[in-house]
Amino acid sequence: MITRDLSPIPYSDGKISVAERAKAIMQYGSSWPADMKSQNVVERHLGRTLDNSHTLLRNIRISGADITVPLILISSQGITVLYNSPTKGIFRAQGNSWGSMNSRNGKFQAVKPNLIMRTLLITRAVETFLHEKGYNDLPLESALIMTDPGTHVDAPRPDVRVILMDGINRFANQLADGSAVMDRERRYKLVELFVQTAQKAMEPEIREPKESAINDFSQRIDSGFTETINPLKKHFNFSRQQWLVLGAIVIVEVLILVGFLMLILFTA
Repeated sequence: MITRDLSPIPYSDGKISVAERAKAIMQYGSSWPADMKSQNVVERHLGRTLDNSHTLLRNIRISGADITVPLILISSQGITVLYNSPTKGIFRAQGNSWGSMNSRNGKFQAVKPNLIMRTLLITRAVETFLHEKGYNDLPLESALIMTDPGTHVDAPRPDVRVILMDGINRFANQLADGSAVMDRERRYKLVELFVQTAQKAMEPEIREPKESAINDFSQRIDSGFTETINPLKKHFNFSRQQWLVLGAIVIVEVLILVGFLMLILFTA
């Protein structure tokens, strides 16, 4: 199986710097590392069965829809939209409702986020996108994949297929044994279509700040510094360079003091 990762911050099996991890959490929430690990689980299990006639796209941003699709599997058998979740617990999926079991009374209660509705939402976004591009005859399916082995889902007639951890390999086998509806050329065109729209949607996020904005920010910092030291110039005849050196010394002294305080707190 071929994987194309279009994530703005690729997780790469956890090989990510502390700065990038912090940036991703700030942008996408505290659940981001767990969601990426969950995607790795799905990718690893599917890759054991599916050959290179299957392409898994990760974190595809649909331009115009302002939505990111976690996983799209493009195969000879069609397109499958996958929503992965590392959530642990006992749930019920019926129709488009999603409930969690209350440990006190054993009853299911509606909880947020509704993973069934989320899966339906991203599937509808992909379907709309394909129809706009003229792809109206392709089989499009969707599935919710729970990647925690301790999770159980009671699923009486859910609106989307629910796959548990131990069912991913079976799902892959069923897909591999299905009848082909697309040739290699059409699969390639579909993959490139999604990749290009994802790259286009990411352009505003990776665009560098304009030079004028940088200059304006620099001028504001310089003006603020000048306003701060002007009152002191009346009493101390220091040059600008001397003020900068003095400020640096003060900052270093403060950092040393903070370091000693932290050392005392942790060793007390």
